Parts: sequence; C-alpha cells; structure tokens
Amino acid sequence: MPRISRDTDIYPISLRELEVLRVEDITPAMRRVTFGGAGLLAHTRDGEPVPALVSDGFDDDVRLILPDPETGDRPYPKSLGDGRLDWNEQVNDLFRTYTVRTWTPDAGEYGELAIDFARHGAGLAEGWSASASAGDRVFIAGPKNCGAHPSHTDWLLLVGDEAALPAIGRCLENCPAGHPVVAVVEVPTRADIQDIDCAADLDMHWVVRDEGGDFTEELLTHVRGGGKLPEGTPFLWAAGEAGRLKTVRTLAKKMGVPREHVEIVGYWRRNNAVAEGAAAGSAGTSSISPLMELYEMAEIAPGLALRSAAELGLFEAVDAASTASTASTASAASAATPTVADVAPAVGVEAGVLLRFLRYLESLKLVTLTAPEGDELSGGDAAALTGVGLTPLGQELSDPEGPVSRLTGPDALRPLSWLHLTEGLRSAAPVTVGSTGSTWEQLRAGDPGIVENLADAEATRAQWVAPALAQGFGQLSARLTGGEGLKSVAVAGAGEGTSSAVYADELLRHHDDLYVVVLDTGAGTDRLIAELGEARRDRVTVVAWDREATPDVHAGAVLVVDPYALVAPEKVPGLLESAAGIAPRVVVVTRLLAESGDEDHDYEEDLTRLLLEGRSLPTKRDLSRAVSAAGLTGVADLPVGWGTHAVVALKV
Repeated sequence: MPRISRDTDIYPISLRELEVLRVEDITPAMRRVTFGGAGLLAHTRDGEPVPALVSDGFDDDVRLILPDPETGDRPYPKSLGDGRLDWNEQVNDLFRTYTVRTWTPDAGEYGELAIDFARHGAGLAEGWSASASAGDRVFIAGPKNCGAHPSHTDWLLLVGDEAALPAIGRCLENCPAGHPVVAVVEVPTRADIQDIDCAADLDMHWVVRDEGGDFTEELLTHVRGGGKLPEGTPFLWAAGEAGRLKTVRTLAKKMGVPREHVEIVGYWRRNNAVAEGAAAGSAGTSSISPLMELYEMAEIAPGLALRSAAELGLFEAVDAASTASTASTASAASAATPTVADVAPAVGVEAGVLLRFLRYLESLKLVTLTAPEGDELSGGDAAALTGVGLTPLGQELSDPEGPVSRLTGPDALRPLSWLHLTEGLRSAAPVTVGSTGSTWEQLRAGDPGIVENLADAEATRAQWVAPALAQGFGQLSARLTGGEGLKSVAVAGAGEGTSSAVYADELLRHHDDLYVVVLDTGAGTDRLIAELGEARRDRVTVVAWDREATPDVHAGAVLVVDPYALVAPEKVPGLLESAAGIAPRVVVVTRLLAESGDEDHDYEEDLTRLLLEGRSLPTKRDLSRAVSAAGLTGVADLPVGWGTHAVVALKV
C-alpha cells in the first residue's frame, strides 16, 4: 500500500507539565479545556532538554497523563533519552489520547493549548474534565508528529463523528480560501452543532444522531444519490468509531480515490461488554500463577487460528451474510441471523468443520454463536441451525483494508518462520517459512507480489523516521563540515531499498539547496523515483550499488539506513567500507538493540531476521565493531525520532 501523500514531520516524544487556564462548554456534549504554562516552552526536565511544543497539523494528538482518581497520585513516564518515554503499567492506566483543538503560541505569556473533550458520561478523562478547574496541573506527551494540511489534491472530503470533530474543526479553520471541501459530521443532538470559521468552499453536512442520523449513511446517500461533488481527485480523511469506518473505506474504493489520498483512523471502539464487579475480599496470589503465565506464553493456537480465519476471509464472509440477511428483511431489528451453513460456501470449508472452528473463535471473543436448543437439534443439522455473528473486535476484522490486512500479507508470513526456531538456532541459517517448504529467498523469487508489498511497507515505515532525520540534518551537516554544510548526500537502505527514496525525498523537502544520490540496492529506478515528490526529482540521481564494490559516484556524506537489513552481520564492515568510498562521512541510521531489557518486539524482529535471511538487529557493541572493522571512527550517536539512532562515522 502506498504511503500517505501528506507530508509529515516527526518530533521526539516530549513530556511537559501544563496548567489548566480555563474550562468552557462549547456545546452540551463538548467541553473545552485550555492549558498554558512554562512547560509549553523549551525547558529542562529530569536533566534532559525538552523542546518547545510544536503543533502544526489539524489532527495532532497528545497523551494526557491524568491523576489517579482514587489516590490523586500523578506518575509520569521518564525519558529514555532516545526520543521515547518509558510507559510503565501504572502510567498506561492513566493516559488518554486526545486531539489538539487549537495551539496559539503567541497567546498570553507562554502560549495556549486547547483540547476538546466529548462528554459521554463515563470514563477516566470524562471524570477529570468534569471537575477540572483553573490551576489544576496535568502532564502531556506529544505531539510526536504533525501532518501537512491535506489541501494538496483537488478537493477535500472530511467524515466523522463527534470524536473527530476537534480535528475536522481545526482542519476547516486552516483550509485555504476557496478550496473545495465536503464535510459530513455526526453529533449527538442538534444543540451540539458548532459554528466553525472556514474560508474554504464548504459543503457542510451535520448529522444528528438522536434524530436517527448516521454519518456513514449520510455519506453514502450524498455520494450515491447524485449529490454534487467537486471535480478532480479528493483527499479523504475520516475518523470516529472504528467499526463504522468500514463503510467509508468501501466507498473510497468505489469512488476510485487513490490509496495514498485516503487516511481513515479509528479514534475509539465500541465495547458492549458488561463490566463485572470484583469478588469480595482479596484473591491473593497463588503458586500456580507462574505456571499459568508459562502456559499462556507457550500458547500458539490463538495466533494461528486468527491467521487462518483471516486467510479464509471468514470475518468478511460473516459480515456479508449478516448484511444480506438485513437487506432481505424489512428492518434490521427483524433480520434473521445467518447460520454457519450460510457462511460455509463463501470460505470453502465444510459446514460441520467450520462450526467446530467457530466455537474456538467464539472462545477468543471474535464471533458469537446462537446455539439451538436440544429439541431443535432433533434430527437436524447443527451447522444449519446455529446462528453466527461478529463481536465488535470481529467486526473490525471484517474490513479487508483494516487490521486484518496485517494477517494476510507478506508481513504475516514472516513470523511463521518461528515454527522452525529450534532448527534456526542450531544452524544460525535461514529456515523454511511455515509449511511452505520454501525459504524466504525462494518465496520472494517465486512471487513478485511479495517483494512489492514488502517494498510498500518499508516505505511506509521510513515515513515515521526520515522526517526527523531531515529536520535535524542542517545541524548535523554543519557539525560534519565545520559549519560549511553539505551540498550533496548519498542514501542507501534498507532491506527492500525503498526507504532510501523516502529519506531522499524528506531531505530534499527540508533543504532546497541539497542534491541527493539514491543508491539502488535492487528496488529499481522507476520504483525509487515513484517515492519522490515530482517537484523534487530534478535534484536526484539514482545509481546502482551492489553493496560491495564502490560505485563511481561521490557525495559529501552517505546515509546507510538499517545496514543489518541489507546484508548479514559479517558483511556489514564491507558494506560500510564501500560506503566510505563514496563519501568520507558515513551516517548509519538504525535501531540499536539493548543488551537486555529492551522491548520484546525488538528481540522478536532480531530473531525473525536470523530465521529468514541470516540477518539481525545490531546492538551498540555490534555496530561499534563493524565501524572499526571498516576502518572508520565513530564520532557521534544521535537519537532520531522514536528510538532510532544516527551513528556518525568518519574515514580518517
């Protein structure tokens, strides 16, 4: 999937303490809290510098770390020193994510930050905002990224419920004069409709929920019913309750909106579970608890079942059968629940076997089954009599463009190499992937679609690091050249090669006088050029690099992104030595694995690379040895973005 076409800037995740300045009810269902204080400016906390707050994007969000409602304690996450914060269990229970409604840096002494709280009548943030008053203090983290205003296409389509209204309101206020916009917003009551200043050519649709309105239905009616839409290509931004956004995704595809111009975000999820009160008294602890933890750790069936259901298209099939049942009746209330037998043909599984599988998925709270009574089964077929539906989580998985897509593409194949972990550990060599009988290299060679999807995924991941490097590149450039700055830079990496073009594009976007050489490690010139903004392509040259011999090209510095994804660990020194032949200044951009105590996902990625291609994620010690073996001298280790490092090495 192509990366989103909005330019994005990345910032370290900074913690700051703010003070409530005022509280006001914008509408009956929306309360605005305005914050201020010296924490909005650059300052030092716990011995580390905190930059001034930046919020340029209409959908910027922050994490509010609220006081413990029972004890009043105010814990906060400590800085890890690399652009990340340490979110421990206590803090995780106390933070909530909210959109920045307005940021006015020139208001008052320090600036003012406003956040709108949708009032639902329950919840941690609801309780805090209901009693908040001037002088209260709260910690916030972020924004960690700011996206450009999506007015770079012919027109803009904004869709959402009241949770999305703060972002939509800010977007409309920031729209260029005359830019065509269609907005569909759902609010609880007519009294919750807001006055929003907007200089755009706006077609505004307010949908009132207590009058039977539904923003998805309003959107469908407007588009399918011949409602007037602006001409040209839109950018579609939608947010709200995650389960309802599938309709918007489907409509975007039918409208033919390019995928890079579609951004759909689930802001919240409907939870229809009934909270159960805790049993009286303390349960204490038991010696069996560690054994239960071990059992859960060793359990692989849920993950395999989830992947199998995704590959079968089971969630989508149940949703389609439910929709068909509703459409065939006068109302949703009287709709017949589809049976297991109704769904079986769509997924190619015999109905009786499918029923057995669905019973397991029900235990995972992904589907619901309406089992027949004993008398109903007399002489009957259980699969034909058992109704099947989706839980809220299962409903989210019914959208093929949503979270389920991560369970069916090439990225979902990678963890299956762990089925041969013992073999891989003993051989320290690539293993076959799952039950395919093929290694990762063989699978890639046999299916170009795998390579294409992986290249898209790599480009998307690079979008969350490259802007941060580009923003600080001016200072790095001056530091490397004694203040003169760099006029050219070469870029290579990572495993698929597409990240090199993303880094090049961000460097060019932030530095008008820079020329970039993209080192092609196998992606191909056309694929790399496609990642570059059209207006910036005249400042780029693509040169092939086989990762060993030094190409006939020179630059002021060379960036090597994730070299341990490009080659096996023992070949990294040779890779860096070849890079140093292009430029005497080598900047390695990579995640660095802690010797112990790091995130489990990072250690998982390290082992997955071993099993797939004999590659790795490096520790700081690994990279230091490789730099030295390449005849280079490391001179700096700079944090970039959220947990990534830029390690600078010089050829002396």
